[in-house]
Amino acid sequence: MQLEKSLYESDFHAWCVDQADNLKNHKFGELDWENLREEIESLGRQWRRELISRLKILFVHLLKWELSPSDVREWQKNSWLNSIQCQQKEIPEFILENPSLKHVLNECIKKAYEDARFDASLEGRLILQDLPIDCPYSLEDALKKDWLPMDHY
Repeated sequence: MQLEKSLYESDFHAWCVDQADNLKNHKFGELDWENLREEIESLGRQWRRELISRLKILFVHLLKWELSPSDVREWQKNSWLNSIQCQQKEIPEFILENPSLKHVLNECIKKAYEDARFDASLEGRLILQDLPIDCPYSLEDALKKDWLPMDHY
């Protein structure tokens, strides 16, 4: 005999609507506490991953902008510049909307740069061993509007 799947397992959207309705109507006894706890914890991790992802994109394109060979096509550089400027605008807004992420910012920068270093070497025809092991950009500079690195390390 097969056990019936819970709403959480069979229709996540319907489960979310149901849980929101239970909260709105103070039906605390009908809440799926265990899955609610897991989902809320997951949301917190999701915002941290989002910050790391945005920082990684910024660092990849800063590295490629600064260190790629001179024969890189202009459209590639324009694409990197667009990405850099987008992240320079959006990362500070993201942190303002989620100020508790400031407490894990250094950890996020370290993880993002480790990943960015590897990706930049693959995407930008750069030699991994030639790239700095630690992030060469201060967050203050990297997030400054229209700031670009110019062979500064």
